[in-house]
Amino acid sequence: MLVMQSRHCHRLTYVSQPLVDVGIFMLAYRGCLNQRCWDIYEGRAYIMDDQGVYSLDPQGKVEGLTIGLDDMWQTQIDWAKRRWFIVRADRRLNILRCSVAFYGDEGKYPTRQLCYSLDYKAWWEERYPTALIGSTDCRTQTENVVLLYGGID
Repeated sequence: MLVMQSRHCHRLTYVSQPLVDVGIFMLAYRGCLNQRCWDIYEGRAYIMDDQGVYSLDPQGKVEGLTIGLDDMWQTQIDWAKRRWFIVRADRRLNILRCSVAFYGDEGKYPTRQLCYSLDYKAWWEERYPTALIGSTDCRTQTENVVLLYGGID
């Protein structure tokens, strides 16, 4: 189990009885912004903290995904609105979607997504006319899993 703080990530393990044989180990000096800023896709955890987006493999190896975007990450994203930021993997398109708000965006919810192609290792920005306040995977009647976002309306 991963236990996340804002700037630290710990691994919690046990063999048979958590009260007796629990072990907590420091995994990385990276954290998580909120309970919506992580997703697991194909065995990797994708997590957003105030330093950017990174992936964490089962062995604990950290790979920064926002290298080269540091200036935008530190100067354009409105961290006062981070409570509502979201990270979700779009399994159908193999894209990581990070819902964020920039300085000057109206309201307290994100209306932009920074999207990362897991195939091509490239970033782009998408803008939406309504706020993105939540997301989930949903199984359709044809048994396909699709990513849904909720808005204010």
